[in-house]
Amino acid sequence: ESFALRDRAKLHLLYSHGAFIRILRSKLSGASIHAETEQLVFNAIHTRVLLRDAQGDVRQQLSDGAHVDANIRWIYEASDQRCRVELGESLGALCEHADDTVLTKVVQHAADDPSLKEDLEWRWDWHLQGSSERHAIAHTRDPRGRDLSLNLRTGDFLVNGRLRDRLPAAVLEDATFRRTFFGLDFRVTCAADGMSETV
Repeated sequence: ESFALRDRAKLHLLYSHGAFIRILRSKLSGASIHAETEQLVFNAIHTRVLLRDAQGDVRQQLSDGAHVDANIRWIYEASDQRCRVELGESLGALCEHADDTVLTKVVQHAADDPSLKEDLEWRWDWHLQGSSERHAIAHTRDPRGRDLSLNLRTGDFLVNGRLRDRLPAAVLEDATFRRTFFGLDFRVTCAADGMSETV
């Protein structure tokens, strides 16, 4: 039952993400929509993070030997494929709207950093991960000299090359970590000296 609920949550997130992307595409086509572009982009990116985490939870249950019948496994595999297709196809709509102003406001919101008042100058890096996952990563340097990057496919926001608010996936997926902390995630903050701290 837990498996089915998690997979259903993943589909609800997918529908939410699709709604944000459809609104962004409507704005591109000139529709009069009373919604701030940067808020829509932020919501879409945040939903991508939640969706990826939900996918990982369900995938982890399967690899840990969760007992699911053939029908539920088929539904999971179909929804997983649908998520990958949706995240790939909608990347263009996100990037189309992600100009310097929008990216700066999204990062200001994500970092909860009011010091980012002026638009930063962003550069793009595109690459393929594996054989099919296309990633769009925006990079900049803020007035405090920190290197910031935002992966629009995964929603990962890095400060000086480190995830700002959560542990890296490699740590969370480590067998010893899972055995010790039972899947508990920690909030990660960046201390004044640049070191990461868990809360």
